[in-house]
Amino acid sequence: MIEVKVGLLVANNEDLNPIMGYTTSSSAVTIALDRIRQEHLLDNVNITFVWYDTQCNEAMAYGKAIKLLNEDKVDVILGPPCSSGAVVVGIMCGYHNIPVIGWGSTFYELRDRKRFPTFARTIASTEDLGRAIAETMDYFNWTEYAVIYTDDNSRRECYYIKQGLDKTLLGVRYVTINQYQLEIEGRPTRQAMDNFLDKARNRARIIIACFDVDMDERDFMIAALQKGMATDEYVYILPDLQDRDGDFGYLLRYQDIDGDNDGLDKEAELAYTKSLVISVDQMEGGGLTEFKEEIPKRMREWPFYCTQECYSGEVLIASDGNREPIFDIRGFEGNGDDTEWAQIRTGLPDGETIILSNGTSKADIWRGRKSGLPLSLPICGYSGLDCPRSFLDLYLPYVIVGSCIMLLLVVLSTFGISYSAYSRYVSNKLRNKLWQIHYTSLQRISDGNTVDSVHNSESSINKSMSNRSNTSSILDSIRKTLAFKKTNNYEFYYYNGMPTAAAKYHFSIKDEKQMSTLRVMRDISNDNLNKFVGLCLDGPCHFALWKY
Repeated sequence: MIEVKVGLLVANNEDLNPIMGYTTSSSAVTIALDRIRQEHLLDNVNITFVWYDTQCNEAMAYGKAIKLLNEDKVDVILGPPCSSGAVVVGIMCGYHNIPVIGWGSTFYELRDRKRFPTFARTIASTEDLGRAIAETMDYFNWTEYAVIYTDDNSRRECYYIKQGLDKTLLGVRYVTINQYQLEIEGRPTRQAMDNFLDKARNRARIIIACFDVDMDERDFMIAALQKGMATDEYVYILPDLQDRDGDFGYLLRYQDIDGDNDGLDKEAELAYTKSLVISVDQMEGGGLTEFKEEIPKRMREWPFYCTQECYSGEVLIASDGNREPIFDIRGFEGNGDDTEWAQIRTGLPDGETIILSNGTSKADIWRGRKSGLPLSLPICGYSGLDCPRSFLDLYLPYVIVGSCIMLLLVVLSTFGISYSAYSRYVSNKLRNKLWQIHYTSLQRISDGNTVDSVHNSESSINKSMSNRSNTSSILDSIRKTLAFKKTNNYEFYYYNGMPTAAAKYHFSIKDEKQMSTLRVMRDISNDNLNKFVGLCLDGPCHFALWKY
């Protein structure tokens, strides 16, 4: 029979008992021992236990570990649960080549094989959780954020989560800006929360909030709601390595667990609808429920004999002895329950770790928000006053001046064009009058011994012509022509004392082109041509008058 002595370093601390304290976790070793016997894994091995309380103090952990090694001669050590103690125990056991199994220590440096060659753990590290946060921010294109976290100086979970996040974000893949951060020693006051929120309001919309005490997180979310910072613009990322929301009889995180019945559960639930919880996946099946229910019962039995009331599925252990955790992204929709939106599988490459739950799309996660996916920098800035200005907002004075100039140019151009057209119209009208002859201004010449006039007597005509020396000869020539040949196509008239031959036509002047031709004809003058005098359009027929 092989004898194996197991040293167990626990933390009997009232603040830690709900999560990883002695009274709610230590008896898990006896349940594991029963499982080993049932499955005949170590039939020829006799396992005994020795345990000590480290009080989550690194000096105490160091001293008890020396006692386990030097006096109890243990072969393996389970614990301590707190990271600070695990570091000193891990270094010492590395020298003595004694295996150390950490089940509550999350500090990311414990995965360093050179410093801790014999250390392994079954819990996710803060670096894993930091990477899960970074991958979530990268998935939703969030580049600016603020952080508030506490340091309880014992378990220091949030302190180490912040360090793990910083280490991850130093990678070249992640381009982020930490706009503001606040570390709070111990538990935060409402004044400290309000001060942080007042400063973060003008610096970030993505806020990472980590509190070592559950009720502090709830109080912070209520404070955010009461300060008007639980709107659709905000997202509160809540990292949690020990999440128990609603599982195994525990209350949901927005419910009052202090028992003082503050009446703010509804407000807290509303505030939590603006949050995303990133926590270790609570694996189902495999008797996990029975296992957790069995732990407090076994605390009353060997080897602990604790008479007080005492408290995952698939687990992947990597080659370096560290667990490859699966994280959940969960949110609250205001219906009383939380919803699992996606999983983060840290064993996958960067950028491929987030796997949406079946039937879930990215848009579904934000369906309760009017504008959908929140932005790390709002369109109108953190103040709400920096909305992108339109072209008119930027250049309105120039637009007004330019418009006035353009209007003036249009008016002047219109006036110029109109005036030019009118001038041309008047000019053409005046030029048209040069070839337009009224019938009343004509004096017809007959084949008799008189010259008839439409409105004047022959005597008046002879009087008007008396001063012309050649009047008699012209009249004689016209009369001889009329006497020699009668014609129906021509008539002879005086026009302003000038004898003209009037050709008869039956046509009308319809367009400007014809009028332009007549103006040109009126301007032609040559000794070899009978000069065109004009047209008479208001007589018994149309006449084209030529100088005779």
